[in-house]
Amino acid sequence: MSLDDATAEFLNFATSHLGFAAQAGLWINAPVRVEHHAGRAAFAEVSERIVEIPYAFRALARLPPNARVLDVGGVESTLALSAASLGYKTTVVDRRPYPFRHPNLEIVASTLEEWMAPPDTFDAVLEISAVEHFGLGAYGEPAGAPDADAVAMRRLRELSRPGALLVFTAPYGRRAIDPLQRTYDREDVKRLFAGWSIDDWTVSERINLRTWAPCPDGEFTDDRRRVVLVTATAV
Repeated sequence: MSLDDATAEFLNFATSHLGFAAQAGLWINAPVRVEHHAGRAAFAEVSERIVEIPYAFRALARLPPNARVLDVGGVESTLALSAASLGYKTTVVDRRPYPFRHPNLEIVASTLEEWMAPPDTFDAVLEISAVEHFGLGAYGEPAGAPDADAVAMRRLRELSRPGALLVFTAPYGRRAIDPLQRTYDREDVKRLFAGWSIDDWTVSERINLRTWAPCPDGEFTDDRRRVVLVTATAV
């Protein structure tokens, strides 16, 4: 059976963030996107997830078995499910219900601000492309304070025991804000890390639609997509 234009268009919709899985709360923001055309399917692009997810797993390798891990805003990711499957006692907090289940996985359908978890609970926090959205109302929630990202980072420090691990990623480059997200520069990111000691600071940029690669940090004069990846320790 050949792939015609109408079927290709249908498949592209079905696998998108607007398609049937998304409508059921099951869409995953995958690292690789495949695009359908008449007569063929093709590798279309990779997102920043291609570097964020392995970076997170590299950091998690520092943890002992049964460590308690918090994944923030992870509803469109399998990262929490993977961590649970590796044996970590994992909690995922997102205002939208997490669609997957596992014996090691606790699901909290709440905003971070409203969640009444006790302090010094977690051995690690995964904040993967999440805090840049806080307070902007990008996902149907009411807009919050302009510093909602900094408030969230302080809350994450409260939830982390001394010596806990933080894995943080966010859009990086020239400072900007739009209805969906913030893009941070170096000073913006550093301001978020009160109470944390930075262990690793890596910047990756999109070279083309199919390639991300590490790049030197600096004053960027173009709008190429970049992500900063930070590992830190709670002090």
